[in-house]
Amino acid sequence: MRRRGQALIQTLGLLLIVLIAGGFAVDADFYFAVHQGMQNASNAAALAGASELFDYVSTNNNDSNDLVNRFSATRSAAE
Repeated sequence: MRRRGQALIQTLGLLLIVLIAGGFAVDADFYFAVHQGMQNASNAAALAGASELFDYVSTNNNDSNDLVNRFSATRSAAE
């Protein structure tokens, strides 16, 4: 039996596995980076909205139910 070239085929197979694993690692890193950026943007928007709501309620001496009712009325009119 001839076994010449067997090491070459095993090396190429291992190289293929390493490249695929590296590709998954890069994709996973990109996914987590994008996810973290989107989470930060969502958190900033929620904090900004809560801050605006607090400022509106505290400066206009309105209760939050009045604000919710006004928002619902404008939202219903837009639809």
